Amino acid sequence: MPEVLLPSDAQGAVKSIGQADIVIGIPSYNNVRTIRHVVQAAHAGLSKYFPQFSSLVINSDGGSKDGTREAVLSTRVEDTYLLLLSTPLFPAHRLCPLGRRRDPGTQPGVGPGQSRVGPALPPGKKLAG
Repeated sequence: MPEVLLPSDAQGAVKSIGQADIVIGIPSYNNVRTIRHVVQAAHAGLSKYFPQFSSLVINSDGGSKDGTREAVLSTRVEDTYLLLLSTPLFPAHRLCPLGRRRDPGTQPGVGPGQSRVGPALPPGKKLAG
């Protein structure tokens, strides 16, 4: 049995939706000025090009403090399920100090030959090396 990585409240929301033919994921972090338009554009595309399918739009928010989550939830979308997952993590771009160059194709703050999977480092923590 695969491990379920969704929080229990998100699992409940997914169970109440049942199934969706098309799922669109929208990541966000402090995007209150643009997120409504992005959600509405996704919904408009689904309605115009795939009206015969059931759909789910998921916003995975990285812990915005500017009202992004509230903007997503207040966006009107009809005939489309809307699910907000909020995962307030330490932003990954802060792992790489300014001015430090990194090799193309590597994650910020992760050296060549290393990989890091999992939640971002908490504030004040540094990668070894």
